[in-house]
Amino acid sequence: MRQINPNLRDGFEVLQPQFALSIPQIEELDSQGISEAVICDLFVNFKLKISDVANLANANRETVIQTLLKQGMVKDRRHEGRQRSSAIERRNTEN
Repeated sequence: MRQINPNLRDGFEVLQPQFALSIPQIEELDSQGISEAVICDLFVNFKLKISDVANLANANRETVIQTLLKQGMVKDRRHEGRQRSSAIERRNTEN
């Protein structure tokens, strides 16, 4: 039987079990910081899907994902499973 990773949501590994800011931290946020905090809170604490977070935060999917990556809430999966192409020479050097 295949086990489901409980830390995997919307194809991303969630790195933080919760998101929290203290009142002094919240008071220091600018409008962009508040938006980023809302995105992290909805995704991590409320366990909403990325598309639902985007709708509620009035943002697009790309913005939500970039915010979650920037804040360290999810693992960057862009480089997983890629092999170094420079390891194998594929050019034809004979002319």
